[in-house]
Amino acid sequence: NLGSDKNTNIATRDAEGAYVYTLASDDAIAPDFIERCVDIFTKYPNVGTVIVNREEIDENGRIRKQPPFYNTSCIIPKEEQCAVYMMAGIAIPAQRIFRREMVAQVKTFWRNWNVAGDWYNNFLLALVGDVAYIKEDLAQYRVHSGNETTESERNLLGATEHYQLIHSFVDLSRAYGFTKPIQRYEAAIEKLGSMCLRYALKMLKNKRNDVARRYLLQAPVWKKDIMEDERYKILARCVDLEGTDLEREVKRFEEKYELNRSVSYAPPEGSIPLEERR
Repeated sequence: NLGSDKNTNIATRDAEGAYVYTLASDDAIAPDFIERCVDIFTKYPNVGTVIVNREEIDENGRIRKQPPFYNTSCIIPKEEQCAVYMMAGIAIPAQRIFRREMVAQVKTFWRNWNVAGDWYNNFLLALVGDVAYIKEDLAQYRVHSGNETTESERNLLGATEHYQLIHSFVDLSRAYGFTKPIQRYEAAIEKLGSMCLRYALKMLKNKRNDVARRYLLQAPVWKKDIMEDERYKILARCVDLEGTDLEREVKRFEEKYELNRSVSYAPPEGSIPLEERR
């Protein structure tokens, strides 16, 4: 086992079919996932990747609905989608399928990441093909304490690689002559600072005050004025609390603030709508 990132790249390199799809052993897809995606590939030769919305399943089998990233099913021009990827990863492998022929166009830029490879590869694919988005829940992603994402949140590796990703995206955009992703550089860095609050809250909920403190120390590096944010101030006070006092203040915080995405966005300029099934 060489790690999920390198294993995925090797499997992608050796794939022989027309399309490439990666499904983790504990994730799942809807019965018509493949049919729906291939139908789009057939109708739209300019589309290189199809992404669907996902549900999350926790360790107890409870399904958590996720708002679609876009508020309608659509096809997004490649440069516009790359600009979106500067701000958000959008899709894990279970949510997306792509044409195998695109691999030859981007494999020169393949590199190994600890946990950020999925996001990086999404960006690579958008460099060479438009992206279709289906807003329906056609994939399920299982969240549990043993997965790589959770561990990378505890050791801050995810946030560190996120910073590296942004700079990699700028370099790739220059290579392909894309300007819109580069224009979002400063906003992307500041968003990373804001995301540290989300990570800090998650660590406090798991009684990892030490890790929460590290996120709060890191946040101003990326967003210089974040210490003036009332949410930052509350979380900074929480790291010194324990037991029921901590639980009470975290509950109050969550009742007042929402740090996770709770809305769907309009597609970028130039996107075209896809007919949605009823």
